[in-house]
Parts: sequence; structure tokens; C-alpha cells
Amino acid sequence: MTDPSLPAEGTELWAQTVQARLEKLREPFKEEAVGKLPATEKRPIELDYVGHAAVTDRLLTVDPFWHWEPLALDDRGLPAYDQYNGLWIKLTICGVTRLGYGDGPDPKQRIGDAIRNAGMRFGIALYLWGKDELESLVGNEVVAASRKRRPPRSSTPVPPRSAPTPPRVGGAMDARDRNRLKAYLSKLPEPRRTDAEVLEYVSHLPALAARTAPLTALSDLTAEEAEAIFSDLDL
Repeated sequence: MTDPSLPAEGTELWAQTVQARLEKLREPFKEEAVGKLPATEKRPIELDYVGHAAVTDRLLTVDPFWHWEPLALDDRGLPAYDQYNGLWIKLTICGVTRLGYGDGPDPKQRIGDAIRNAGMRFGIALYLWGKDELESLVGNEVVAASRKRRPPRSSTPVPPRSAPTPPRVGGAMDARDRNRLKAYLSKLPEPRRTDAEVLEYVSHLPALAARTAPLTALSDLTAEEAEAIFSDLDL
């Protein structure tokens, strides 16, 4: 259902009203609405995030009649998951529809993740993903104050291990570093989740500019190349 308070669709006033409402989606959240996911062994950096409740509140404020629907249904009429057990959805706000993708251990978390992911396509909390300040938010006091109080995600220290890990010299990129790289790339605004997507991404980094051997698998990377990749990504 479309918001009845909107002007007649297709008119200039309708276009202006929709644009103004969609722009409100991009407003930064109050500092207290931004949480942090702690670093883990598989994801050795903290992540800033806005929870499902805050995103839903923003959606209701902009369009009380917003809705989402699965991109596909299974033979029971329930949302269909892809081969990775993730959920593709269509999110509609003020008559504008964009896709989103969610994953997680259960349907509830997949739905919440998909709504946040699709909301990011409308600009919701997009600034939290940017290492540098987005052009549209240059000079924004909320964003500036937030970054003064919290260090960038990439510089947040990893929780100490029970015993220090000795430096790796020579050899291939180990499984821990491969998981670390894949975890980071899976959280980009345009996530890279498959091995092929990760390989395509890292192959264009300056760290591998001098590589002459073909890169067909992550296990082809050396420990030195892994360190250079992490340096390029500021991890």
C-alpha cells in the first residue's frame, strides 16, 4: 500500500516529496543508536552497526507504509533461500524498490540483515561503512563528533590471544589470514563472499601488482603477499 499522504504519483510535487523523504533516510543516526560488534577470531575488527529496531524506526518515520517481500518463494509459499542459505528481498519505500541480501543462523536474523542491507541501498547508515567521509556528509557535525570519539574500525585492536602469535616468515597465506580477509570483504557495501569474488578483488590491489604467477586460489598467496594485502586494506 502506498502512503495516502503522498501527492498524486507521477506529478512534480510527488517527485519532490518522495525525494525529500528518501533524503531523510540518509540522515546520520544519534550516537547512542550506533552499536559495535566485537572483534572475533574470524573477524578480527570491530564493526559499527545500527540495529534492526533503529532501522525500522527510521523506515516508519519516512514511510509508514514501507514493506518488504522475498525475491522468490519456495514450493510451500515461504521465502526461498539461495545456495548459501541467504535471503534476497525487495524493500519498497515511498514506492521505490531496491534489493537487499541477508544471512544469519535463523530466518529472523536473515530478515533483519536483509532489511538493513537493502536499507543501505537507500543510504541508511551508509556513512558507517565508509572509511572516509562520504561527499554528501562532509561537514556533518554528528558524523564528525562520532569519529572523534571512536577510532576507525580498521584501527581497532584485536582482542589479545592467550599466547602471542609468532610472526609468519615465508610460506603460504595461512587459513587464519584467508578467513580474516574473507570476513572483511563480506562486509563491504558491495560484499565479496565467494572465493572467485575475493580473488577478483585482491588481484587488483597494489599489493599484487608485481605478481607474475597466475592467481587461481587464495592458497596461491604467500604470507608476504597477505601482509601486503592487509596493509593495502588498512587492516
